[in-house]
Amino acid sequence: MQTVTTQASSLNLARELLNVPQKRKAGSSDALESASTLNESIPIDKQRRVELLRHDGFRPSAPQAPPQRQRRSFEQDASIVFVGPRGNGKSSLAVIAATALGRSVIDVDQKFSQATGMTPPAYRKVHGIEDHRLRQVQLLGELLSRHEKNCVIVCGPHVVVGKGRELLREFSKCHAVICVGREMAMIEKYLDLKNQERLTDLIQEMHSIHHRVSNFEYYNLAERWRSAAPSLPEEKLRKVFPNRIFRRRSFETLQNTKNGLTCFLNVALGLNAAEGIFHTLHPPDPEIRPNTVALSIPMDLVESPHVNLTDLECGHDAVEIVMDVALSDLSASTACDTIGRSLAVVRRHLSLPVICHFSLDSVDNTQLTQDVMTAYFGLLHLGLRFAPEFLTVDLRSPDEEIRGLVESRGRTKIIGNLYDRSAHDGFWTGAKPDQIYGRATELGCNVLRLCTLALSTSDNFSCLAFMSRMNNNPNGIPTIAYNVGTLGSLSSAFNSSLTPVTHPALQADEFATELKAASPTAPSSTACETQQILYATHTLNALEFYVFGSDVKYSLSPALHNAGFKACWTPHTYETRQCDSLESVRTLMQDSRFGGASVSMPFKREIVSLVDSLSPSAKEIGAVNTLLPIRHLDGQHVSSHPFSKAQRNRAGPIKALHGANTDWMGIYACISRYISPANAPSPRTTGVVIGAGGIARAAIYAMARLGVSSIFILNRTLENAETLAKHYNSKIESSSDLRDPTTTSSSTSKGVKPIVRILNPRDEVWPEKYSYPSIIVYTIPTRHAGKAGHREMQVPEHWLQNPTGGLLVDVSYHDFEPAMSQPIQETERRGWVTIDPIEVFFEQGCAQFELFTGTPAPRSAMWESCLQQYSQNVLKHVDHQ
Repeated sequence: MQTVTTQASSLNLARELLNVPQKRKAGSSDALESASTLNESIPIDKQRRVELLRHDGFRPSAPQAPPQRQRRSFEQDASIVFVGPRGNGKSSLAVIAATALGRSVIDVDQKFSQATGMTPPAYRKVHGIEDHRLRQVQLLGELLSRHEKNCVIVCGPHVVVGKGRELLREFSKCHAVICVGREMAMIEKYLDLKNQERLTDLIQEMHSIHHRVSNFEYYNLAERWRSAAPSLPEEKLRKVFPNRIFRRRSFETLQNTKNGLTCFLNVALGLNAAEGIFHTLHPPDPEIRPNTVALSIPMDLVESPHVNLTDLECGHDAVEIVMDVALSDLSASTACDTIGRSLAVVRRHLSLPVICHFSLDSVDNTQLTQDVMTAYFGLLHLGLRFAPEFLTVDLRSPDEEIRGLVESRGRTKIIGNLYDRSAHDGFWTGAKPDQIYGRATELGCNVLRLCTLALSTSDNFSCLAFMSRMNNNPNGIPTIAYNVGTLGSLSSAFNSSLTPVTHPALQADEFATELKAASPTAPSSTACETQQILYATHTLNALEFYVFGSDVKYSLSPALHNAGFKACWTPHTYETRQCDSLESVRTLMQDSRFGGASVSMPFKREIVSLVDSLSPSAKEIGAVNTLLPIRHLDGQHVSSHPFSKAQRNRAGPIKALHGANTDWMGIYACISRYISPANAPSPRTTGVVIGAGGIARAAIYAMARLGVSSIFILNRTLENAETLAKHYNSKIESSSDLRDPTTTSSSTSKGVKPIVRILNPRDEVWPEKYSYPSIIVYTIPTRHAGKAGHREMQVPEHWLQNPTGGLLVDVSYHDFEPAMSQPIQETERRGWVTIDPIEVFFEQGCAQFELFTGTPAPRSAMWESCLQQYSQNVLKHVDHQ
């Protein structure tokens, strides 16, 4: 009897912590709305799975998608709400989201404590659960009404009862209400309620309630920090420079969460304002860029021990997560968790758009019953809740269901997908493909993907002719068309965009082999094989890239970019060109195989007069470090947009030259990565730039883009500092001037008009009216051989009194002992983080690579090559001393 009582008490405690209401009798108006029966997963063969689909034995998720069509398009400044059970990380996510979006956090529990003078548990103990819930719901209504814009609201589980649910449902009509899910083990650990018999069921019940008041779901993966052994180049560098930090793994604790969350928010909110750790500078829409490929990975392999996702980043433009509905072992209770977790894992490791493909390709037309369609669209609507960039829908589905999906898509793009199983001669030259295209367009699909089995090699040319005709329709939708089967590989290689490809690591897995045999549309070619065909047929061309400058002998750029080219299977080359004037390299810039160049000192400002156009950032900064050829001008078939992938990877006469600047992007990326939430840029944030040269110009621009409103210049020559301050104070007149349309993923909404002021180098007293700086960028090169570590300007130690610490960013990577390397240990003890100049160089180089190729930079390969070359340069320097 005592054991039963103890178990009951434990369950009641669990319910109270999770805020799960006690179940009432059947028919009670306040009974749990979503207490659905959870089915267990059992091994079944393909035919049996189809039968389960047909007889409604499969449910799309434990909490089924609400029957009503949910709105997912909102005003850009609309507040967002995080809901979910305790222990799922809502508060941390809210801080990260608010920092990324430049918004305020409104915590309902904190507001409750401020209003009542008691914590929620204390109030509940004194006044009872019902009164506590009543006050919580009353406060929720006031907060939702008062903070409809530019806020991130965190709701505890207490408010999702009774009228609180109605308030949130109503709020979700014009705002994103995000239900946060998490691994059960993490919630159990947080609540410290292990081994409770029904804890899992209680958490699922609570999640079901939150599911019904929300229109989005976010799966919050646990952070698992693992210390990796340093590479050989790192070990060599640490022996020479013990004070420097070449890989700050300890500061990456919440960085993975930030990456995944900002990718999710970009789609869910339809913004480019949420800044991820990785810059994606090429046009963001892979469906309209030529020769893009999508890595197709079965959902079951996303977390396979045989597959390391970080090894799959190279050379892909998107990731397609595939779940063959008829082959899946998912039960109703695991569908939501598995789908959400798969998307979260991919977004954590790969900074690429995600295509969510619930495939019916292995189900023939006779098996597509109404029950199958009901279950299938339950999965599709569930998929929309996780905000993938793309979601496919089988075009054999009823028109009404597809229209409903399109209406609920929010910012997710719908790919109308059809594998035509008829496989007859002349398919591509007949009327059917045009009819399919017309139907997809009429139903509101954003993209069409059409494939069939090739019966002869001539089918490939017919397929390409159809695809070209559709894509030349100025008012049409992007069309992906290719043949499958042994004879269809040629059409896949020449498909216009988002060609599904596989990877050797996936081909080696037994499950992938089995799935490939069962699915007629599973890709058989890799991105490498596709690239080889395009270059072998001269559809794409090998190009030559350079770095120009008066002192580029030890430049790391060749190692960085050549490693990137190799990882992406492109036959480009990158070399140094040391020169005293630009005249000696003019001929190279007009060569038909010239692909682009990095511009080093002292030509960054001089080359401005030689280019035909400038990016907005280069124009504001007044300096160029990236030169791009333009081979197609306006009025011709190919867009002249300098960052269009159509301009890249193709030889031919050069019609014009375009100048861009990625120096500021390297600084921007490092600051945004390592800045703590406590130091997130605000109207009171102060930054200092040491130096007044070209890099200092880029540093000021980066700070302004981040939202730093007060920027000080410290320079030995006051005249140069005054000139630079005048340049920015006169040119940047509004936040819109800071928005660079050629950089599509930067947080442009946070750009502000900075006020640039001068610090007298002889006066070490910090101005009383201003906060101590939280960002300091050092741009002055130190002296070279024999005088390593000599600093032209020093940061007075009493300037580092910001109570929450800050960032010291050093950009003098050319120097073997950077200026800021000496005070690292002391400053980091006071909460300051020093960014090594190699990281700044690496970030600007990755941005430059994307401008050169139109392809996401293979960061791991490029980082290792950069570090390897730097260690060789350093050891040569040490040996000669």
